[in-house]
Amino acid sequence: MADQKHRLRKVMRKCRDALPPEQAWALSRSIQLRALALECYRCATAVLLYAAVDNEVTTDLIRDEALAAGRSVFYPIADPAARTLDFRAVHSSTDLRPGHFGIPEPQGAERFVPPQSAAAIVFVPGLAFSASGQRLGRGGGFYDRFLASTGPGVTAVGLAYSFQVMERLPQEPWDQRLAYVVTERAVFDARTPGSWQA
Repeated sequence: MADQKHRLRKVMRKCRDALPPEQAWALSRSIQLRALALECYRCATAVLLYAAVDNEVTTDLIRDEALAAGRSVFYPIADPAARTLDFRAVHSSTDLRPGHFGIPEPQGAERFVPPQSAAAIVFVPGLAFSASGQRLGRGGGFYDRFLASTGPGVTAVGLAYSFQVMERLPQEPWDQRLAYVVTERAVFDARTPGSWQA
């Protein structure tokens, strides 16, 4: 299983890195516009984002819209020793500074507390996804640990280029599934098998 994941990560990272910057930006914009139209986003009072690196789908458009709409916006701080994420509030892009692994991290002290009702949405990066909500990350398990701790109040959404969506992925018991996967071509509702919207 570990070998399968390693090989797939290597292939998918090469595919993503091969995207020209201008194409990655255009696709990211389309993906974010689809994400902003999700009902779970429109109902969310808290929005958890990631700072895109290495040609990942960007989240800047979502951040700017969420802040303008008065939603609470959070970004993760990674703890490499514990392999956990601690989401902290940001109020503008200037609140982010390079942190662990060179990824921009928030500087504030206000922490995200998972709500009991469905009032928060977390956008999750990855190297590969499936329409049924499977996800292949970088291999550290950071997001799997976070998602396992959130409960029903947080809806997890993967942002992906269409070439990152596969029929199925190698999975282990601790791998967490997402509720939705959003690409530039479709929105996959992983809670309902076979459900997608172009």
